[in-house]
Amino acid sequence: MVVALGWRWDGQLVALPDLPTGRFACVSYSPRTMDNDPKVMIPVAVMESDLRTLSQITNCVRTYTVAHNMGQVVPIAAHLGMTVMLGAWISQQDALNEAEIIQATTMANAYPNTVRALIVGNEVMLRGDVSEARLAEYLGRARHLTQVPLTAAEIWRFWLRHADLAASVDFITIHILPYWDDQPTSVDRSLAAIDQIMAQCNKRFSGKPIVIGEIGWPSAGRAHRDAVPGLINQARFLRLFGNLATQRGWDYNIIEGFDQPWKRGNEGTVGGAWGLLTEDGLQKFSLHGAVSDNPDWMSHLALSLVLGGIGLLWLLRGQPRSRLHGGSAGLAAAWLGSLLVIQTVFLRETAQGAIDWLLGCLGLATSVFLSGLLIRSLATATWPQLPTLGTILDDIARPRQTIAHLSLARLTGLVHLVILISAAQVGLGLGFAFAYSHRDFLPAAFLVPALAFLVFVSVNRFQTKCPPREEAWLGALLLVFVLSSAANERFLNPAALQWAGVLLLLALPLFGRVLHWYSKGTIK
Repeated sequence: MVVALGWRWDGQLVALPDLPTGRFACVSYSPRTMDNDPKVMIPVAVMESDLRTLSQITNCVRTYTVAHNMGQVVPIAAHLGMTVMLGAWISQQDALNEAEIIQATTMANAYPNTVRALIVGNEVMLRGDVSEARLAEYLGRARHLTQVPLTAAEIWRFWLRHADLAASVDFITIHILPYWDDQPTSVDRSLAAIDQIMAQCNKRFSGKPIVIGEIGWPSAGRAHRDAVPGLINQARFLRLFGNLATQRGWDYNIIEGFDQPWKRGNEGTVGGAWGLLTEDGLQKFSLHGAVSDNPDWMSHLALSLVLGGIGLLWLLRGQPRSRLHGGSAGLAAAWLGSLLVIQTVFLRETAQGAIDWLLGCLGLATSVFLSGLLIRSLATATWPQLPTLGTILDDIARPRQTIAHLSLARLTGLVHLVILISAAQVGLGLGFAFAYSHRDFLPAAFLVPALAFLVFVSVNRFQTKCPPREEAWLGALLLVFVLSSAANERFLNPAALQWAGVLLLLALPLFGRVLHWYSKGTIK
């Protein structure tokens, strides 16, 4: 019952305001098959299918390049009665920039009723690819070749820093992404911040129209302080913003149409989760009515119970009923089944390549092994006598002898050491800002091992002539990562707090062993 209530809570429907028109003004478009390979050419049939899908929620798409055959978006959009904000990508390579401008202006001139604007450069000032003067030259080159309205797209702060570029464009295109802002804001506070940004930009560029070229919210990935991704938050943000934009009369473009998994490599899980639709073309949420963060909660509940039930029956086969403590084992099986489902879903959302999948599957296999051992131990009241970390290190130094005399306790102890080192490695990166803003917190990957070893060590009475120095040092290191991970996010990030809690669970048994050693009076 408790497990069922937990999944039901996770899948609860939350009432949200409807999008007033049921459609967005414009949506960024990159094909579902897009990746970072410059040699990839997008088939026309794929783009036509994608635009037909997007036409259900918008009449306009924004593109970022005419390479990869993306220029063909224009005639497809013309056929479907849609308009295009056509992008010409500006990089550090002059020859490629010239080719982009020539091809984009040619397409704009051929379809003047479809191309509503030409966007020369996307966040060029942010990346520092060319100077402000050089970008102005590219804009001047495009103006010489076409009569369609011209603009350049930059994060709003960079437009304020490079305000002289306004003389080279017909309107200002700003990006406002509260999640990625230097001072990230929650969904509830972001609308007021957007209102202030628009007022500031309108005052600075008086007389120039302003279009919001990118605005959106991710549906998955790591929280950024109190800016938390999720389906409910994505739907809430976009619907609230849509209402505000209608009230203010703003022109805008939502980032983006489809999820782009290839972006995870540069931006982490969150980078691939900005789409209104999944990479398979399925709409993530309706534009009206209530929304759930986990619409699949019933199937997850069923899978949790099946996993727990099968695991319990298989592990306890052949055991005399008189020796079983079924209540605690049954409850543990149900909970551990749920945690394994959560870990599997997390792996599917966050894995970025073959190495991630390999490590993730190894971690999942480890959680399955420890879950089984914990359920069997609870049911039979027999516990593995885990060796100290120092003993395990000695075993590693003598691999042949260890393999010859390998026992369940030694194997479990080795797994314990690997889990602790892995958690410390992840904690080092997350706690001390090594690629910090893009990396995912991993509480789901370590929660089962943390709980299992907390139980094992708590009931395990070990005898050793050597003080548990390794436990003391590693426990202290994990405690440092507990504090640093939470403090880096100003204690506002729920995912960071969850990660800190898991690290604390891993550290507690280590300190417990140290305290047990001292309590026995071994060291005076």
